[in-house]
Amino acid sequence: MLDFKRACVLFIMLLASVIAVSAQEATPAIPFADNPPPQQVIPPADNPLQAECSGFQGANLVPYVVRAGDRLADFVRNQVTVTQLAVLNCLDDPDALPVGAVIFIPVGDSATPAPCTTEWLPGAGVEGVCPSVPRVVFAVYQPFENGALIWFSDTQHITILYGNGRMEVWTDTFVEGMAEPAISPPEGLRVPERGFGVLWRALDLVDALGYALEAEIGYDLLRQPAGSRSLTTYITTPDARTLALTQFAGSDGGFWSELAPR
Repeated sequence: MLDFKRACVLFIMLLASVIAVSAQEATPAIPFADNPPPQQVIPPADNPLQAECSGFQGANLVPYVVRAGDRLADFVRNQVTVTQLAVLNCLDDPDALPVGAVIFIPVGDSATPAPCTTEWLPGAGVEGVCPSVPRVVFAVYQPFENGALIWFSDTQHITILYGNGRMEVWTDTFVEGMAEPAISPPEGLRVPERGFGVLWRALDLVDALGYALEAEIGYDLLRQPAGSRSLTTYITTPDARTLALTQFAGSDGGFWSELAPR
């Protein structure tokens, strides 16, 4: 009887040791006891692209997955331009969106553009971009043999449009009561008067512009910027033509061109 009890005790002790060994083998090692924990990989702070491509930081921008056939112009609204979206998203070519890439677009936009509430001046603008409302400005226009002069009432400036496509902007120094000098123009031509005459004589523009073809004309000019950051402005002439004026920042000069109707 004693041998049986001793056998039972030995069996129980053996079973307990087996369970203890199994429990030790099943217990995993302490994680990262000998190695550092994994860390999220974030681009370095001095990455120049982060400063230039800040689309993901915009409060009014949301991520969008590019699909085949999408154009950046499809997501443009009055508050943003194609150029701005391209810069915010670091796109090499606004007309070639990488399919499957995520870009950031204005909140509420979709691949179906919303209708514009305004229109570009005749012949002007960028397809797919909604323009700002043209501003009405009283102006005075006078055509010359080799160009034209335009006076803007809101700035009191005179813009010289040379026949070679160059332009300059000058202040109007005319004062009411100034005497008009007697100058005899060739037959069928005119000598400019008032502010145009003062500038024409001061800069000796007879060689660069020639004489005026007709009397100066006052009219309601329409002025429309080509974009929120563009150096180009579209204006209308008395005969409903559209001109593009590009004046360089910090300069009194630039270029102009006449736009063909679409």
